[in-house]
Amino acid sequence: MPTSSGRLGRWAHRHARWLFPAPAVLLVAVIIVYPIAYTVWMSLQEWFASSLTAPHFIGLANYRKIALADARFQEAVGRTVYFTIVAVGAETVLGLAMALLFNRQFWGRGLLRTLAILPMVATPTAIGLVFVMMYHPSLGVANYLLSVVGLAPWRWTYSSQTALYALALVDVWQWTPLIMLIALAGLASLPREPYEAAHLDGASTLRAFWHITLPLLRPALVVAVLFRA
Repeated sequence: MPTSSGRLGRWAHRHARWLFPAPAVLLVAVIIVYPIAYTVWMSLQEWFASSLTAPHFIGLANYRKIALADARFQEAVGRTVYFTIVAVGAETVLGLAMALLFNRQFWGRGLLRTLAILPMVATPTAIGLVFVMMYHPSLGVANYLLSVVGLAPWRWTYSSQTALYALALVDVWQWTPLIMLIALAGLASLPREPYEAAHLDGASTLRAFWHITLPLLRPALVVAVLFRA
């Protein structure tokens, strides 16, 4: 006659794929899912923190008010989309170029690749402090370098006309290595047969890149862009 411990063991074995991730799933549900769900629910209510009245359901009225009647919100969304296009576009192009470079064999490749990923592992606080000092209009090294090559100084983050591009430059500097690593992993997994066939057909390096490398690397680039966007 099977014992209770034996039945419990068989049950645990059958449901192991659910039991092992259950604590992590529960933790994520409590820490992340519940606050997000509660925030969404509260956004559908009319409620004022200074009022003692209970909140009442108004549906999507708050969203309509912000999206259709708030000019500052619309401007903020437009600037965010523009910033994302500029930063992620530059990161993708530079990251792919760096991946193509580091996919080749040359002396010092390992050292240069290690140095290239250092911006990605730096803390945001350290990056912020460094670039605040670099972007200072009169004491920063950025304007000093511009003066060395004979260019006029910028106000960088001190002007509304250049602040977005200055911040985009920081974002590109920090996160281009992530695009590079994902693209480099994709390049390492590409088959050699299409390149050998292209070489026999007399295809140039540029045509091989455009018609072989880029199409085969597209899934990795899509993942990289989704991570950054």
